[in-house]
Amino acid sequence: DAIQYANNKGSVVVMAAGNSGGIQPVYPAINADRWGIAVGSIDVSGRMDDDSNRAGSRPLDYVVAPGVDIYSTTPDNTYDTYSGTSMATAQVSGVATLVLSANPNLTPAQVEYILTTTANRNGLIG
Repeated sequence: DAIQYANNKGSVVVMAAGNSGGIQPVYPAINADRWGIAVGSIDVSGRMDDDSNRAGSRPLDYVVAPGVDIYSTTPDNTYDTYSGTSMATAQVSGVATLVLSANPNLTPAQVEYILTTTANRNGLIG
């Protein structure tokens, strides 16, 4: 209900696909067949992270982004390296924000369409 509500209010909902190495996203990203975008994780060479949940066979909005060994802030003004679809999701959220900054009148569905249809499909490995 929260995902649908946010979408209906004009928010682009970007969700981590999960880190269990599954064949499809877990909740809430499994809802990307109706609302939002599910995000998987790749490494610096474009290889799918073994722990990242895949898109599955059911049509849904799904993209991948760098999510392995991502340098991030931690408490007490420190930094550490993390991996996972949550790290990749933050990057896709940033791209969605840039798309909306270029055209704030886009609907969530239009932003999702732009991200999923312009994503580079050629460099992904396994």
